[in-house]
Formats: sequence, C-alpha cells, structure tokens
Amino acid sequence: MANTNTFSFEELNTRDKAEAGVEIEINNTAGDPTGMFITIKGTDSSTFQTMQEKFQRAKLKASAKAGRNAIDNAFDSAKQYNLQVTAECTIAWRHATKEMPFPVTDKEQLAEFYQKYPIVYDQVIGAMYDRSLFTQKSPTN
Repeated sequence: MANTNTFSFEELNTRDKAEAGVEIEINNTAGDPTGMFITIKGTDSSTFQTMQEKFQRAKLKASAKAGRNAIDNAFDSAKQYNLQVTAECTIAWRHATKEMPFPVTDKEQLAEFYQKYPIVYDQVIGAMYDRSLFTQKSPTN
C-alpha cells in the first residue's frame, strides 16, 4: 500500500517530462544494451497531441470521402502516421562510440530508419506510450 502522507499531485504530472523528453537506451534482440540512446517525447507532449489531432481530423475527412475503401486507407495511413509521430517526437539520438547516420532533425529519414529497424521502433514507441517514464518519480529519475 502506498504511503499517502508523502503523496504529491506533482507525481501525476506527465506533461512536463513528456515535453522535455526522456532518454532510453536501445537493446539488441538478445536484450543487451547497444550504446545507442534516443530521447523521446511522450504522448502527453504538445508535439504528440498536435500530431494526434491532425491525424484524427484527416482520418475523419478521408473516411467521409472514401466510403467502402475507408478501412484499407485508414490502415495504411495509421501505419504512416505512427512512423511520422514517432519521428516527430524523437528529439535527440546518440551512440556511445559511433556517429549517427544523419541528424535527428531529418524526420523523413528518421521515419525510414524506424521502418527499416523495427526493433528500435518498437522500443521507442513503447517508451513514448509508457507514462511511468514521464512522471516525477519515474524509473529514470
């Protein structure tokens, strides 16, 4: 049972750290650290929220126009959206000993990178949706 005497509402604040981003280390397929670190904004960041709203509006408009083809179009656009939002929410990357292949500001190349390396993408998107990483008492504090 949690100690309610030490509770602070600030423990529930995920927006500030989601906006600032948290750094995660990427693991290889065996679960071992790779020395590659990516800083990602969370789902409560303004970047994510803006992208989410934009995508939802586009999806509704496309759905109204597409009729029966709406399901196929929605699936394809959702896949692209997930890559784009993950790239947009990636604010830094580095490797302990190697130079990164391109600047993190090149969002198009970054989305292609995530598509090419699904093990990296899965870890990054998992972190982006993990609100516990973005609380004041997170495991990374």
